[in-house]
Amino acid sequence: MKRIVLGIFLMALATAGLASETLGNGDAVRVTVFQQPDLTTDARVSERGTIKLPLVGDVKVAGMSPAEAGKQIAEDLKRGQYLKNPQVNVALTTLRSQQVSVLGLVARPGRYALDDTSSNLADVIAAAGGIAAGGADTASSRRR
Repeated sequence: MKRIVLGIFLMALATAGLASETLGNGDAVRVTVFQQPDLTTDARVSERGTIKLPLVGDVKVAGMSPAEAGKQIAEDLKRGQYLKNPQVNVALTTLRSQQVSVLGLVARPGRYALDDTSSNLADVIAAAGGIAAGGADTASSRRR
């Protein structure tokens, strides 16, 4: 019987509470400014770790929690004298910065983003097309 170990290297783990996550490249966010509907923005964190917003332009948010990003945006709006006391909410809408590498005898080896629908080993293997012919039903995972 052929045996192959399927290696899953977790670059980062998805958790149940997306609001507590750290923002990273590729994540999508919704920025809402209280009583300023024109400033509501849906944005994706760029490779530079920034999002583009009306009035303030690019704001670096990578590595921050959504709450910290909201505070940073509020400070930028206040510093630019656009609003006196802005209240900003940043909500993570799509988590793409946390990825896993799927290696071994699977249909499509490669890197896959973790999100709320693929946060366990079986879901990640399914996203990779399942175990290929000749593969075994044994899997291992390593966290980094």
